[in-house]
Amino acid sequence: MTSSRSPTPPRSENGSSPAVSSRIDCPSCPEKVVSKKSFERLTAASEAIYYAKNVFSYGAGNQEEALESSDFNSYFRMKVARDNKAFSIPSRVTELAKKNPIAFKAAKAELSKGGNCGEHAYVVYDYLRRKFPNEHIQIAQKEGFDHAFVLIGDPSKEKGGEVVVADAWPTDPTPVLWEDHFAFSSDRKKIINHGSSKGDARNYKQEMLDAGLSLNSRGNMMIDKSYGSVKTKQEIENGSGWVWNHRATHAGTQFNYTTDSGS
Repeated sequence: MTSSRSPTPPRSENGSSPAVSSRIDCPSCPEKVVSKKSFERLTAASEAIYYAKNVFSYGAGNQEEALESSDFNSYFRMKVARDNKAFSIPSRVTELAKKNPIAFKAAKAELSKGGNCGEHAYVVYDYLRRKFPNEHIQIAQKEGFDHAFVLIGDPSKEKGGEVVVADAWPTDPTPVLWEDHFAFSSDRKKIINHGSSKGDARNYKQEMLDAGLSLNSRGNMMIDKSYGSVKTKQEIENGSGWVWNHRATHAGTQFNYTTDSGS
């Protein structure tokens, strides 16, 4: 049974949209000095996470907090993002999607405002590729661990203290060094590359939107779907194995990253 009301993003107690941030500094956390390059990458990751969190204003489709606050609407939005039948896809969009499939997935996620870790990674990757064209950007996954995220830097050539993770999927994400991420592995062979490139400024996503990529009637109907509070609670309780309550990006210790501008 679905709710008759139109879902809205979660609200704070005063009725405004909750503040979205992505912190590098954490004054109360242990200090960790990083290189200038790493700090610049952490800053870029913070910017991309902030962007993605505002795109996914209903939260992730498999995070308990988002499912509860949206009456399960975040799940249905995730389903829309993965359903081509929920979109109007003109031939020009299909041509562009062949050239940049990640931008196509990012565009669909932005239109539906929904997704799990994969869709969060597509949006972050597309943002970084366009905004930071001099960096090596990679959608990655650790072998045997079902989670996608974005790396800034090349883990096949650089150390874990130089490579930065931009992972917007946790409910309270922060940019971290790869060596500090919850999925870190020192074995480079275990890092799966799902797509990488040297960035470029071409905005394939906007070209697709301009060419007519949009939600169709099926998609618009699906993104309005939600449950009542009782049904939502039941579905969350039954979601063992796929419903997460994952707040932090770091692996146990959050650091206050600082740098010597000359390093």
